[in-house]
Amino acid sequence: METRKTSEFFRATSALDSVTDGDVQAMAEGFLQAAAFADCSADDEDGLEDAEWAEGAFVLAKDTVRNWLDRISLADYKAATERLTPHADMGNDVRRAIGGDIYYEAADHGVGFMDRPELEEGGLAERMSKAQRERIEPPFLGDDGHRHFSDEYRLFRIQTTASGSLVEQVRRSLNRDGIMLSATGPDSLKASFVDALENGARLADVHSPEYQAIARLAASSNAPIDDVAAALTISVAMAAKDVPMPAQENVLLVAKGLEMLHVISPETVELIRSPPEGIVSLLKPDVQATVRGRTLKLPDVEKAEPETPALKNAPDASLSR
Repeated sequence: METRKTSEFFRATSALDSVTDGDVQAMAEGFLQAAAFADCSADDEDGLEDAEWAEGAFVLAKDTVRNWLDRISLADYKAATERLTPHADMGNDVRRAIGGDIYYEAADHGVGFMDRPELEEGGLAERMSKAQRERIEPPFLGDDGHRHFSDEYRLFRIQTTASGSLVEQVRRSLNRDGIMLSATGPDSLKASFVDALENGARLADVHSPEYQAIARLAASSNAPIDDVAAALTISVAMAAKDVPMPAQENVLLVAKGLEMLHVISPETVELIRSPPEGIVSLLKPDVQATVRGRTLKLPDVEKAEPETPALKNAPDASLSR
């Protein structure tokens, strides 16, 4: 089994870096099909059987699929698609079947990858199953007449690292200001950060000059490298997405609150406020100009009301592009 880098933000070997949008879409469709089959039966009194899926349900399905893809290697993903036999009930598409197993395991139905004989050889089934760390509740009927999941934009997940908690709290803050961002999609903070770079694709390579610049920056500060990556991702993404200044200052207020709780360091807050020139110089010209022309004020510490983050003392976290 190949060794994976522990950083949440820069995984050079994950399947997520190589699959297509069509792959993600197909798996998300299988995910929702499995949810409808397993948890929207015809005798549901609340009408789930006849309801259509809400937009947020598709967001959650894709986010869950992307998180799973980010935890397995491309070689394992390819091996699974080659070994699995297409099933008629999943449109003869093995990607949809994989998405269905992702749902069954996330919803704790007691079935999934470990029940596929084709995946037993070489421990592939076990690796695919272990990659599924999400736990979700079954769908419910919303007031709008559509099927929903709880926390579809993943704003209240349990995070296990300081950087994961920081990103989650920032997304909550932006949400309160009317800015909805998915956790892993093309509108996410990470995707916006990568797109803002002159050569964003190279950021997935831990040996790239871009990544090494961040590593050198982290080495000269008291912040762990993942905290540095999270702070720079947030700062640059907000500039690239033209987030209104009041909303950006609210993000700083949230970060200051996490500092007061000793979740992140003062250096991490400062990196959100003002990325170093070495990082700014890697950005596209228009984003460079926005960052350099931005004046964010650190919030008054008395106004920063710390919100207890969803953070646990554990070795992994569930953040990815």
